[in-house]
Amino acid sequence: MDLLNSIERTLQDYIEITPFSTSTNYPWVSQVGGIPSILSTIIPPLSCEGIPMVFLAQINYSEIPQISYFPIKGVIQFYLSYRNLDDRHAQEDFKVIYIPELNKAELKPNTSVVDFLKYPLLRESRQFLFNKRKMPVPVCDYGFRDIYDEMFKDTVEMDKFEEIYFKKYARNCEHRIGGYPSILKERSEKNILLLQLSLGKNLMFGGDCFIIFLISEKDLQLQKFTDIECQIFWH
Repeated sequence: MDLLNSIERTLQDYIEITPFSTSTNYPWVSQVGGIPSILSTIIPPLSCEGIPMVFLAQINYSEIPQISYFPIKGVIQFYLSYRNLDDRHAQEDFKVIYIPELNKAELKPNTSVVDFLKYPLLRESRQFLFNKRKMPVPVCDYGFRDIYDEMFKDTVEMDKFEEIYFKKYARNCEHRIGGYPSILKERSEKNILLLQLSLGKNLMFGGDCFIIFLISEKDLQLQKFTDIECQIFWH
C-alpha cells in the first residue's frame, strides 16, 4: 500500500491561526479576548440567565487567505456563557454574530463584558496571524479514526503509517479555521470547522480545553450563522 497516498487523499485546506500580542489594536481586526466592539444596532448577547456573555474571539474574513465556502469579507464574533465552559454546548450557552458589511465608524465598545475582565482570557486581547496550509484527517482523532482503520490489515501496517504521518504532517496547530477538528465527541452533520481554539496553550483560561464551532457547508455558503454547533473538550 502507498501509505503517503493514503494520507494525502484526505487533505483539506485550513487556516492556521497564530495569536500574538501587540500594543496597536483596532476594533475591526481579528482577535481573541479583550473588550469587543459591536454595532450600535446589535444587542449584546446575554445568557439564558440574562447575564452578558463572555467575548471569546472575532475573525475579520478580509484578513484571512481565501478558503472554500468562507466569506471574503465581514466580521464574525464568538461569545460564550461562562457556564458553557463546564463542557456544555446547548444553543443558549453561546452566540455567534456575523456582520457582513462593516462600517468602522459605527463600531462601539461592548462594555457589557467589562465585569468579566476578572477572567484570564479577557485581561489582554491578542491579534491573529493567518497562514493557509493543508492537513489530513488527524490520526489521533477517534471521531475520524475509522477512516484510517479501514485502510489497514494489521497493526504493523498502521504503525508504519503513523510514523510517516507524524514525520510529514504533524504540526502543533491547535488554533484554526477549516480543515478537521482536533477531536469530536461524535460525528456531526455540521461538517465545516468554523473555528477551533485551544485554551491553555498560548492562550490563557482556567484550564486546557478545545473550543470547536461547527457549521454545515450549505449554511456557510449562504452566510447563515444561526445554526451552529459548539463542542468543548477539557484535556
